[in-house]
Amino acid sequence: MWAAHLVVGALAAWIAGRVAGPLGAALAVACLIAVQCSIVGAKLGAVPATLLLIGGFWVLSPWAAAGAVLIWIVPGVIRGNPLAGASLAAAAFPLGLWLLAHPGPMVLVLAVVAAGLAVWMQRTWWKEFGL
Repeated sequence: MWAAHLVVGALAAWIAGRVAGPLGAALAVACLIAVQCSIVGAKLGAVPATLLLIGGFWVLSPWAAAGAVLIWIVPGVIRGNPLAGASLAAAAFPLGLWLLAHPGPMVLVLAVVAAGLAVWMQRTWWKEFGL
């Protein structure tokens, strides 16, 4: 099921990017995450929000998305829980996008909003991981 969220995010961003460029792709990802946060919420858990973020922005910057995956994996291996790095990966993603892809200011703002929503969805985990 997690792989499907990566594909949905990437496909939505790719289609929106073809129609409206990078701004459209970023807007599509932010909207997907907002819908996932508000409507679906806890039914699917908080991991899909980070997966939508990574999959969607993979279209704009594959290297930033790969870096986010790496940031996700390292705490997961250290803590022995694959969920441990999800918030950290989402929070660090806009910085990686800015450093590697140099998007326009609106794309970066939408990436920050999308990442913020993903991190907010995962707030219940923070106490579990001592944050």
